[in-house]
Amino acid sequence: MCSELHDKSLNPYIDNNEIYNQWAKNYDKYVDSLEYNGPRNIVSFFKKKFENKNKFKILDFGCGTGKVGEELRKQLNNKDFYLEGIDISAKMIDIAISKKVYNKNTLVDLTKTIYNEKYDYILSSGVFLEGHVSIKNINRLFDLLKKNGLLIFTIRTSFKDNNYIDFKKYVLENKKFNDVYITDIEYLKNVSCNLVCLTK
Repeated sequence: MCSELHDKSLNPYIDNNEIYNQWAKNYDKYVDSLEYNGPRNIVSFFKKKFENKNKFKILDFGCGTGKVGEELRKQLNNKDFYLEGIDISAKMIDIAISKKVYNKNTLVDLTKTIYNEKYDYILSSGVFLEGHVSIKNINRLFDLLKKNGLLIFTIRTSFKDNNYIDFKKYVLENKKFNDVYITDIEYLKNVSCNLVCLTK
């Protein structure tokens, strides 16, 4: 059942909102069985970048069941920060809320809705891939960042390669950002993906 929903979620012609609402109850168990290390590794990378400051505001874009939120609270347990999770699936957000790691969870599709908030950092794991969020939406996330803010996200290599024109335009040559840094992290056990860090 979960593997079937996983496959369906990669289909751009199927409503992901409905898929994730169906998947929510068993999502964590399924991705844990795959050793989904993206959230842990994106937070480990972020931890080295925020220059040891306190009282900052983070957005977890596409928070799902709260995997990134859990890692942020675990790895930054001595820091004072505000954390908001945003997702399109009400059922996934319900599970994220139950983990009590977010200050706020918001049900909103940022690819379609203007959102008037500002964040020091935006993290996103497992969102830029087939059937999910287009690379063109990088500019929407830029508008949510404070000056000198960081946008850090994972992107599946196949998705980047198949959409390289957009990746080049909205990431590599995007004049809105002052700096672009790309590296590899382990996404699933023995499976890597690109991690992109953009500085406003």
